[in-house]
Amino acid sequence: MIIGVINTKGGSAKTTTSTNLAVAFAHKGYQVCLLDTDEGQESTRMWVENRDEALPEIRVEVVLPKFLATTAKALEQEGYLVIVDSAPKLSDLANLIIVSSDLLIIPVQPTYYDFRGFENFLENFRAFKGAKEASGGKVVPSVLLTRTRPNTLMLESIKEALANYEVPLFKTEIVEREAYKATASMGLGVVEYSDKKAKAEMLKLTEEVESLIENF
Repeated sequence: MIIGVINTKGGSAKTTTSTNLAVAFAHKGYQVCLLDTDEGQESTRMWVENRDEALPEIRVEVVLPKFLATTAKALEQEGYLVIVDSAPKLSDLANLIIVSSDLLIIPVQPTYYDFRGFENFLENFRAFKGAKEASGGKVVPSVLLTRTRPNTLMLESIKEALANYEVPLFKTEIVEREAYKATASMGLGVVEYSDKKAKAEMLKLTEEVESLIENF
């Protein structure tokens, strides 16, 4: 299975989502490979370099866009759950991730500007989803609300707005927590950290993603 974590707007917690899902799935016994497509930044590679070798292994590969599809498919055939961490650009890379992935996770912060960015991305997604389906493929997208502050008016407004689109919303939300910042510099996922609330929400998200995998 190939999972693309994608949003063309920066700061939407793509790498945070990718690394934490990778760790949670590794603890469930999956072989996981993260593909880092952000050439020059390589945040995922830097994250894994800080990871303790005694923890479940997360394989990380930095991949150029032209090799993304073939690399992801080869890793999948080796038995890996492949998670693609995308760069924040509306470009050919975003289109390649759409057509190369089975599942898409679209992290969106509950702000006006992020919502508008999601709308812009969605127009592009529809076109490439149609092209993939025309060739016999399939891609299943879901929106993940990230960096949320519970019980705020903006959060509820964004939820209502997202309900008008064809892309379903994960039940789990990733709340703004210090745990996500702290673990990023240590090569950890929050399921390996002391914040019980962060661990619980990431495990719930992992269960939702695993259900999508099983029902793909």
